[in-house]
Amino acid sequence: MKLNKLFLGLFCASAALLASCSDDNDYQWAPKTGGNQVYFSNALPSSYNLSKSANTFTVPVSRVDSTAAATYSIALQANELFVTAPASVSFDAGQAVANITLTYNPDTLAYDDFQNATLTITDEANTNPYGYNTYSFKAGIPSPYVSVGKGMITDNFWFEASTKVTIMQNSENKNVFRIMSPFEGLADAAETSLDGNQEPYIQLTILKPGDTFYGVEITQENLVGYTDLNTGYFHSSYEADIYMIYPGRFTSLAAEANFLHNRVLEWQANGLPGRIQLAPYFYMFGVGGWDNTQADGIVIIDFPGYEPKDYSAEIENLGVLTNAEGVSYATINVTLGADAQDVKAVVVSADEDPEEVAAELASGDIEGTQVAEGNNFIPIPEGLTGKLAVVLAVIAKGEAQEVYTSNFEYYGGGKNPWKKLGKGLLTDNFFITMYSPDGKVAFDPETFEVEIEENTDEPGLYRLVNPFAYYADEDMAYVPTNFEINATDPDGVYFGLQATGIDDGDGMTYIASFGGYMLSDYPFAQLKAAGYLGTLSEGVITLPIFQTQSGTNYQGVFVQGSSAYYTGDVGEFKLVLPEAVPAAARAKARANAKAHEFMHRFYGVRTSGKELRTIGKFATIDRTMTIAK
Repeated sequence: MKLNKLFLGLFCASAALLASCSDDNDYQWAPKTGGNQVYFSNALPSSYNLSKSANTFTVPVSRVDSTAAATYSIALQANELFVTAPASVSFDAGQAVANITLTYNPDTLAYDDFQNATLTITDEANTNPYGYNTYSFKAGIPSPYVSVGKGMITDNFWFEASTKVTIMQNSENKNVFRIMSPFEGLADAAETSLDGNQEPYIQLTILKPGDTFYGVEITQENLVGYTDLNTGYFHSSYEADIYMIYPGRFTSLAAEANFLHNRVLEWQANGLPGRIQLAPYFYMFGVGGWDNTQADGIVIIDFPGYEPKDYSAEIENLGVLTNAEGVSYATINVTLGADAQDVKAVVVSADEDPEEVAAELASGDIEGTQVAEGNNFIPIPEGLTGKLAVVLAVIAKGEAQEVYTSNFEYYGGGKNPWKKLGKGLLTDNFFITMYSPDGKVAFDPETFEVEIEENTDEPGLYRLVNPFAYYADEDMAYVPTNFEINATDPDGVYFGLQATGIDDGDGMTYIASFGGYMLSDYPFAQLKAAGYLGTLSEGVITLPIFQTQSGTNYQGVFVQGSSAYYTGDVGEFKLVLPEAVPAAARAKARANAKAHEFMHRFYGVRTSGKELRTIGKFATIDRTMTIAK
């Protein structure tokens, strides 16, 4: 999945009104009768990097007629405390180019304070009306940078690659670092190309409490700031370059709470950062982008000498065990990384925030169970029933370094509100049509049998039992996952964003009906009245079809990681409840399932391992109620 950003390449066209775009310093202007035709070359630099160890620099001036020795008057417009220049420039006989020597005091100039100056040839009798008789530029002393060695940058979202990089530190402000040539290296590692507009470095500033960044006062330690970064990746579909944008660049995200995922994760004993993570908005100006500002692990920068810690864990829920004393436990099998030494787990309601639970485990506010490699038994608190979760925290340095959850259901001997209805038919054009053999043509919708349950406490709330196991094969990690569809109001059917249980190697995938996705922004009644919700009629659930501004149909949203896509462009999503399934349709679905399994097994034709479709799919999901149906 790739994207791009806008970079204006119109300099030459606009500058043509003033001068040629030629880089030829020896360009000969058209002769002019009378005068030596003195001018500034159109190839002079726009800025000068001065030095603390010097006090002069030169600017060349040219003339067409170099026969005789001559002196021409010039004027400088600039802050006198910044730079001074002589009142004239002299040429020897036969000399076509002479230098104007400008003087500055390095002790009075602050680092990175570049100021404007303009030189003018005031000898009008000897200038050329077709050339430049004025020259404007900036000059200043850049902060010095010193290499701290080779590090590593890893982009886990856009380029999905790693590359070694030279890391420079500002010797005047040791909280400022430059990651040199990062995008060229990432592009090479990803076997892709850039358009030449990429930034030469990523400049990072470690912010301190009291600093102000994008108008926001910083109160926390270890936050990291940066400005717009052009990756140089041109997205041909949108005709724009991809930028990495800091959250504070957007008015809606200009709050410290939205900066927290751009931070120093670990420090080294030598005072240098060990690992920094960035959480940018990958953005195309005038188009939109992918919001990763609240995600961890998007861009990782490892500094020289840093050895990453392995705080990873894998957790598998093995079910519920009740002992002879009537105490029930969630049984989990755990595999731990080499540095995961202090690991605790607890069973909580599935509605609780795992990050908050993990923080309380780390602080000791919640008493968890110490976890070791292998099988572990986590007590289920007495009276806790329904949808539950095991929250596992890998703790180091007093904080939860990694957090893992495993959801399950437990009714503690009480009433199970889910009643089996039998097997219905699901026509899926949400998950399967997001995948494509060639990135352009999607797989067709598939219809298959699925076990359906109804909630007796909320009639019309249906649960599909592990529906997407239908797609699982050896290349796709699958976690048994039930899926709920709310049809308690037959004229207002929806399902919110829920996991499919399928991880195709790039992260867990989630889907939602568009009406269900919009419920976070609008009341149910308003969405229903506007036609954003589906219907249940004669045992069949269907959803409305919408259109993007570009004319692509969709019925819902597909989410993977921080990427959101419109999905359901075929418009055939349907759930037929068991009592409404025609015998012929059931037989056809079973035959299709057998063919599907046969192709998996013998021909290796899989619905996984294919390219995720982006053609006509990506958008910053429009949460406004203005989309044409």
